[in-house]
Amino acid sequence: MLREVFAGIDLGGSKARFGFFDRYCNRILNDAVVEHNGGELTNDSLADELTDGISRLWERLDKLDNINKNGLFSYMLGAIGLGSPGPLDPNKGIIENPPNLPQIKNLQIADILQKKFGVPAFLLNDADAAVVGEHAFGAGKGFQDIVMLTLGTGIGSGVIAGGKLQRGMGRGGEWGHTTMAIPEESKPGFGTCACGRTGCIEAYIGTVGLREIAADCWYYEHRGYNRQSKYNDQAVVGHLMWKAEEVAPNIAQGIREEPQSCALCVDILDRYAEYLSLAIGNIVCVHNPECVILGGGIANIGQPLMDAVNGRLKNKQDKMSGLLNGLQIKFAQLTDAGVVGAAKYAADMKLAGFHRIPGEYGLPA
Repeated sequence: MLREVFAGIDLGGSKARFGFFDRYCNRILNDAVVEHNGGELTNDSLADELTDGISRLWERLDKLDNINKNGLFSYMLGAIGLGSPGPLDPNKGIIENPPNLPQIKNLQIADILQKKFGVPAFLLNDADAAVVGEHAFGAGKGFQDIVMLTLGTGIGSGVIAGGKLQRGMGRGGEWGHTTMAIPEESKPGFGTCACGRTGCIEAYIGTVGLREIAADCWYYEHRGYNRQSKYNDQAVVGHLMWKAEEVAPNIAQGIREEPQSCALCVDILDRYAEYLSLAIGNIVCVHNPECVILGGGIANIGQPLMDAVNGRLKNKQDKMSGLLNGLQIKFAQLTDAGVVGAAKYAADMKLAGFHRIPGEYGLPA
């Protein structure tokens, strides 16, 4: 029996994850992970890493018992889906110049994969891949209109409307690089984004923004106070807060273990939730989704973050607050949404008859 396999790849700044799935995205092989230093990857080395990763996974597939011993199945590769950080051109299959992959310049990765393996290869933004995965199998299952935010060093976003991925002409849905007004009295003296603009959502609710909020709370609100806690001001800020990737876990730990005495963590979370709720309010005004999904490292703060955001949205009192009625906010459920979503996107596009460049935008119905 011939069984078609779809490859999903989730490319990030520190690693690439690979997986093989069937048409219905049942996992055929557990993910393979290749770690790398994104700053050192070149066009050639990244292309080699991705083609080698698929080849090695295929070798593992050949060794499965149901092929070598029972002969029940033979496999064929149907299509490849790759979720990558942007900016990128999904229609031409080109990764342009992602900030966390600084040496990558206009890599025509879809053509490379397609020529290497002889099957269609589809490129999409990593946040789009994640929202496709969550919509099909995770927190977004059962909803027709969702927006997903990945809260990390950058702010990724993906939009599903009417059950289909929405990208405009191919690059849309970049909520992290829309701007929002912050009340001057609560503005912590920052807001310059890595993209060069000022006031981007990413500058306030990405890990760099969270780090700046932490510093602001310490230097301008709590300097000189002695918190009787093992998560005291000096330990939290001086030891960890300058490492952006460690901010969220430390806040989460402080709030969970000592919610009353870790006042600094509570204040940081309150400020962060203020900005995140403003961003969600903007999203709701444009998309009016049924569900907003929060993923990424900062979402690991967990329930304290959810409670703080829901509390602010619940207390929102203006003429647009009715748009929040019925809105559900959920945490992402899948640990590999990008891999699953990339594979599902490739399967849907292939089975809808697209070679690589779609004749219309959005997932086939």
